[in-house]
Amino acid sequence: MNKFLLLLGIAILMLAGCSPAAKPEVPAEQAAAVPGTEPPATENATPEAEVAQGAWQIVGTSAYTHAVDYAGFMDGSFGITVGYAGEVHYTTDGGTTWPRATNTSMCRFGLEIVNEKVAWHCGNGGHVRLSTDGGQTWQQVANFGPSEPNQCRFLSFLDDTTGWAATPALLGATNDGGQTWTEIALPEGLEMIAAMQLRTAQDGYLLGSNGSLYVTADGGQSWTAQALDFTGDAYLAKNTSPIVAMRFMDETHGIIALPRGNADEGFYVWSAYTEDGGATWRHDKTPLEKGIPFVYLSRDGLTLTVLNKSHKQITVLQFQP
Repeated sequence: MNKFLLLLGIAILMLAGCSPAAKPEVPAEQAAAVPGTEPPATENATPEAEVAQGAWQIVGTSAYTHAVDYAGFMDGSFGITVGYAGEVHYTTDGGTTWPRATNTSMCRFGLEIVNEKVAWHCGNGGHVRLSTDGGQTWQQVANFGPSEPNQCRFLSFLDDTTGWAATPALLGATNDGGQTWTEIALPEGLEMIAAMQLRTAQDGYLLGSNGSLYVTADGGQSWTAQALDFTGDAYLAKNTSPIVAMRFMDETHGIIALPRGNADEGFYVWSAYTEDGGATWRHDKTPLEKGIPFVYLSRDGLTLTVLNKSHKQITVLQFQP
């Protein structure tokens, strides 16, 4: 009976860990763990011949001491972190300082920075929040998605009104600032969502865990599938926050950042860049150490944020097309 009570107490504490009032006390070994399930070994190493040196340049690094589960920068100066028990911080000086924002929610795992004023985040409890003052304060909107392990972690918005939110298995759309959500049927064969983007009110993209790209031109009523030639050695498994990021700037120009490699030799963050709507892709390796970090791409596709939780460091890189 004593053993049963002990296990019950531990379970209750775990459930309370992402409540608004919980304190961010995460065991060091958990914080240092590589996110996600250990990828299987494979003989398909990433071809070094595909490396195009110099496309990504590190423009800043920021160490942090507060609770961070996901982070994103709009450019080299403005960024937001979201984390445990709804803790949110923002920076306007490239991460030199991180003032704490006013936010009430459970743990945060998804983020979208629309511009210097508008941003969104989501996570446990289905809690979705909107900021219209540069991440300083956050307001409640309608919930979307369940709690861990199937929480909302993907966000893509055009402004403070129109956008998409997603879990690995659920996609929703809003055109009223998150007051209501309409579920969009996922394309057949996608398996799980690895990344997503809404480019216009009608044009959107999904990257499936099966390695294929799905494109809609009618708000998700229909989808066309496109096989990608660089996802065979990519790690696209479900993680607490995105490890893959995707942005299409217009009909022809797009970029995807993702981990490629194998478990034996390691995974590295690569990008694939297209100028012809995905018919061909240029492959660029980032100058980062191996690992499977959380990544975020700015809306213009030129700024990549890489969160390394084991080192408590955020790296910001900029892309030269």
